[in-house]
Amino acid sequence: MYGYDATRHQRKPGHIEPEQGDEGDAGIPDATAIEAAKKQRAQRRKMADWKHSVLVGEEEDDAEAGTIQFLKGKQAASSMMQDMTVAGAALEEASEASDAEEFNAYETQLIDRAMAKSRSKQQVEQDHALLEKTRVLRDHTQTTLTALNKETQTCCDRFAFYEEFKVYIDNMADLIDVKIKTLEAMEERKRSILGMIADHTMQAWLGILSDGSMPAADDGVEQCEMATTDLEHIHKQSGMLLADVDGQYGSMEAVQERFNSWAQSYPDDYTTAYIDLCLPPVFDAYVRIALLAWRPFDGQSASKSCMAMPWFEAIEAAGYTEAKAVMATVLRKTVLPQVHFNAYLPYMDTHTQWLLDLIAWLKEYDIVPKRFVVGP
Repeated sequence: MYGYDATRHQRKPGHIEPEQGDEGDAGIPDATAIEAAKKQRAQRRKMADWKHSVLVGEEEDDAEAGTIQFLKGKQAASSMMQDMTVAGAALEEASEASDAEEFNAYETQLIDRAMAKSRSKQQVEQDHALLEKTRVLRDHTQTTLTALNKETQTCCDRFAFYEEFKVYIDNMADLIDVKIKTLEAMEERKRSILGMIADHTMQAWLGILSDGSMPAADDGVEQCEMATTDLEHIHKQSGMLLADVDGQYGSMEAVQERFNSWAQSYPDDYTTAYIDLCLPPVFDAYVRIALLAWRPFDGQSASKSCMAMPWFEAIEAAGYTEAKAVMATVLRKTVLPQVHFNAYLPYMDTHTQWLLDLIAWLKEYDIVPKRFVVGP
């Protein structure tokens, strides 16, 4: 197999084309051309031999390679069969192991489910118990919160009440500070007038005794017109003493009403503070103003004259828990000091009877004036 050689039809170096018109020398080459043609033929032979050897060698190599490839394929197939056999055995063993594991896993799952179901039931019961406790705690918390809110509001109202009451007491104290000087001056004026009347009466009796004539004890002594006019003037002034005061401070009844609101709003605080026993000093100024019109030893009994006054009726009607103690304190500290003994005439039966009635009345409240006690 030589194939087609394109170089055979190409012009070679040294080839001389015959010139036109020189036909006689056209077929005779020179020595140089012949030598060149030999060399070309020799080169072509070498090239052809080389190609032939290459082609033959490739065919032999292909045959040998095919044989080797067949042997390798057969060996590979045999090895593959062995591998497949081993793999099949391993796969079968793995399948059996997998089935055993799957069965064990399934059995474990069944056990776990049963245990989980049991635990789930217990957990549900525990959750229900916890939920019930939470509900009870919530209800208790809500009740406590409501009670605290109510107590807070009560404390706020209580604080506001006492703040307002404190202002009321402070204003009353200021009122008494302003009015007390006028009241004391009027009391002193009244005491002076009653003493003057007693002195005038005593002088009249002494004059009669010096003449040898003794009037009857029940006849009494007429008071001078000037002293009587002064007492009437003091009585009118006492009615005007609180005329310029606000209504909530203008009378003892108004003051009592304010304290009654305390007793009704916060009875425990009122009782614990013993407010009933603290009222006599509060009533003192109002009772003293009323007593400016009182005439001790005027012929009327002491008990009846006092019991007819508005302040006495107000204390009796208030219904204090310690009503007797309240009245006793008022009588001892406020009423009794207003009995001006400088106006007492021991030789007059009316004065003595009035004084005896006063002592008997005071004993009903366990009061015994020290100046009347007979002892060492």
